[in-house]
Amino acid sequence: MLPQSPEEQEVFGQTTMKALRRKSVLLTGYLEYLIKHYFSEDKTNPEKPFVKIITPSRVEERGCQLTLSFSLPIKSVFEELEKRGVACDMREPNALRVAPVPLYNSFRDVHRFIEILGSAITSSKQTANNTALSASY
Repeated sequence: MLPQSPEEQEVFGQTTMKALRRKSVLLTGYLEYLIKHYFSEDKTNPEKPFVKIITPSRVEERGCQLTLSFSLPIKSVFEELEKRGVACDMREPNALRVAPVPLYNSFRDVHRFIEILGSAITSSKQTANNTALSASY
């Protein structure tokens, strides 16, 4: 482990690991709730893209990251998120890892991510539809 810079010492001096873990649990739980609320599979609307959370729901079995699986091609979703300034980790063939980091992410950041994710999914679906349409000609 590298020694901390004076800036890092100052930031960590203002909090505790217990407080960071508490915020981590809350941020990740909020992210999980919003993903399930907005992006769950809808059996009555099979055309609607959906997201599944692969990471265990039990707080004791996860850190601050969630691994997500998509009904759309992951590469397209990842590229759309990157275009919008989201830093996440793509895991082929169809997973994306996102992590609200408690030291510097807020609940507003999590909510904003959900808005951006919705926009990225919409764009990815349009791209997939356009590709399928042009392939049929």
